[in-house]
Amino acid sequence: MIDGIISGKLTRPPKKLFTVRGSVYVIAKMNVHTYRENSPPIYANIIAFDSRV
Repeated sequence: MIDGIISGKLTRPPKKLFTVRGSVYVIAKMNVHTYRENSPPIYANIIAFDSRV
């Protein structure tokens, strides 16, 4: 998972959202390369729960 995040590429800008309590979180979509040869990249959603994002 960490390798995918490091080697991945964002496909859209991160989107800032709020929970019901008002806490901030961010969702980003990215292409992640797999370890298999000849397989296409897959899409992944990254969610960050950090007030400093």
